[in-house]
Amino acid sequence: MSSLLQELKDEEGGIIRGFLQTGDLSFQDVVEGIDFFVVYIDGTYKVCPLSVTGKRWLEEHKSKHPEVPVIDITETDTAVSVKEKIMEAIKIRNKGS
Repeated sequence: MSSLLQELKDEEGGIIRGFLQTGDLSFQDVVEGIDFFVVYIDGTYKVCPLSVTGKRWLEEHKSKHPEVPVIDITETDTAVSVKEKIMEAIKIRNKGS
């Protein structure tokens, strides 16, 4: 996931400016359900928290932390499809702010 976020960050003209992975068993990971903070630009700098999980735990993550966008990654996902999911999560998060 970090490498895909890095690729999105490196894209010329892209909106992602940076990202930070939370530590395993950190407060953000365990209590808030956040795996990454993504910094992006939409007029101003904004931050989008992301949770990454598999399809099995998707609904549990959504119900425990409804304010955190969840990226579900399956065995059929490609790098392109995961990047699309990341950008969609940011888009949805941005509409709510």
